[in-house]
Amino acid sequence: MINRIIGVMKFDLATYNEIEKDPAATWQAFLVVVISSLLAAIAGGFGATSIQGFGEVFFGIGIGVDVATHYKFLAIAGWSVIAWILWSVLTQFIGTKVFKGEATIVKMMRVIGYAYAPLAIQVTDVVLRVAALPAVNTMEQWFGIEAHDFAQFTAHERVHRAQAVLEME
Repeated sequence: MINRIIGVMKFDLATYNEIEKDPAATWQAFLVVVISSLLAAIAGGFGATSIQGFGEVFFGIGIGVDVATHYKFLAIAGWSVIAWILWSVLTQFIGTKVFKGEATIVKMMRVIGYAYAPLAIQVTDVVLRVAALPAVNTMEQWFGIEAHDFAQFTAHERVHRAQAVLEME
């Protein structure tokens, strides 16, 4: 399955043909859709919250956490599967009726399911942000402000505030 994902990301035609012809690839494509969508949701959820909010949203740490937040990932996975099926039906219909191609809905599901794989790359954003936590903590100590407060300023305001702090010392 991993070799197929790599082949899809390389746009290797032989990989797409292999996926199309392998009936066992339907469940694999389903897994790719669900896992990729969940990883993209984690990346999206992390990017939409502050670093402190990450713990509140994903681990339930903090005050005022809505329990329904944890079900958003299940909803995202569910909607991704529904979108995958609908898109497969639509592309099969257009491909066979408009362009006179030959494909079944299941074959389209296999190929389109694997095409979801690049969504998983978005999780690297989370890895980079977590790796940057020590630098953020150091910045908070040096400048005496919270990172999420600092992030809401424009780049020009950040430079101006940093200069002001340095001049005070």
